[in-house]
Amino acid sequence: MQYWRYSVPDPEPFNKALLRDIEIAKSDRPDSSEDPNRGSHHADSHHNHGIYKQPVSVFDGYNHELSYNANFPEFQCNYRSYNRDPGSKDYNYYDSPDMCYRADQMYKITLWTKLADLFHDHARAVAVPNESFMNYKITVKSMWFHEMHQGDYDNWHNHPGVQWISIYYVDVDPLEGTEYMMPTGDSFLPVVRPGDLIIAPSFQLHRSMPKVQAGTKTVIAINWEIGSKYTTEAIDRLKQSHPQNFYPDNSDPETRPYIKGRMPAPEIIK
Repeated sequence: MQYWRYSVPDPEPFNKALLRDIEIAKSDRPDSSEDPNRGSHHADSHHNHGIYKQPVSVFDGYNHELSYNANFPEFQCNYRSYNRDPGSKDYNYYDSPDMCYRADQMYKITLWTKLADLFHDHARAVAVPNESFMNYKITVKSMWFHEMHQGDYDNWHNHPGVQWISIYYVDVDPLEGTEYMMPTGDSFLPVVRPGDLIIAPSFQLHRSMPKVQAGTKTVIAINWEIGSKYTTEAIDRLKQSHPQNFYPDNSDPETRPYIKGRMPAPEIIK
């Protein structure tokens, strides 16, 4: 099995901050009976409407629209659909969601203070290496947290429609990580520790075995993509050599000059 492991330096204070934010999220998010777009506390029958077959105790997941908000404009996905006008080949672009400062979404803002650089490291090391003289664009499609208690589990599944799945371990027993299935049918269970970020291709089947240890297992899952981007130098060459193939694309403003390593981050939050 092919996967990549990255680790947050000195993760203890960072993970404490994340756990604080997740505790606030659990206590402060709206009741699902009042807001049908919200996730549910699956350990609480008052909140569990039997709609989402997710066998974990607390799940802030893809069953509500805020899962699609990364709360980090640099990585935020711009959703699009085909233009329905007859004969048109254009896309309709939807505005990116605004930053959400609701208490149950603040854990995402905390998360990116450490994980953004690790995502950039993966983009350059694996997807778009320096030798390509290309830039890249990181796009987060959805993200959520799981909190698992004794007896909780997660079935075999993969994540279609994206390139990469990432799991950040906030609180975990080293032997209760995520199990991955290889094409041979054999499975593999990496030993993980709090502060580890595991990145794997999205087609990889994975699951969480039933939790046997006391305490909690808390992870944050992220579906994301890395797209190659032409540099301004490459586009200038195209304009000169094949001007008939160039057209301005105002919906995609991310092209920048080539810079070895990380591209300069746009201004995020004041």
